[in-house]
Amino acid sequence: MTHTVELTEMWQAQIRQGPCTDAFHQGIPAHADDLEADGDRWPEFVPLALAAGYGSAHAVPLIARSKAIGALNLLARRPTSLGEGETHLLRALADVTTTALMTWEKDGLRAEDIATRTQSVLSGKAAFDTTTGMLAATADITPAQAARHLIAFADRHHHRPTEIAAEIVQRRIAPEAVLGDLP
Repeated sequence: MTHTVELTEMWQAQIRQGPCTDAFHQGIPAHADDLEADGDRWPEFVPLALAAGYGSAHAVPLIARSKAIGALNLLARRPTSLGEGETHLLRALADVTTTALMTWEKDGLRAEDIATRTQSVLSGKAAFDTTTGMLAATADITPAQAARHLIAFADRHHHRPTEIAAEIVQRRIAPEAVLGDLP
């Protein structure tokens, strides 16, 4: 059975058709609850998937820094639609997969690497918390509202919130710039 999954994945890549390919290129989930009904959608992929014994296929993109870096496929032997809980679970699995791919290191982590990363995360959290306090005091809003402003500003400028927070703490970006950037 594992080989049919690998072959199905390989077919999608080779013929550039199927839910995994669509999810990757479009950056949104692709679902085929019943592959037999999707023959027009993917005329080359569907017969191959059916021959491999699959009745449905679902795929979600692996998103890193607002870009699709791959896609995660879920193949089922019978036609299967996903409920809301299953859809959330598939998205969570895709997010974990993305994180694993983005942080994977061939040689593994040394104890000092873990300590350095932990310190980096703590520093980022401290800068984020300090910045939300600065924004909240500047605009007379709650820290939660300030955090939303910071995250929205970072998203619009394609940076991580902790990067923007560090810039604000170091006085390279004025709090008003973050607060004034919203409509």
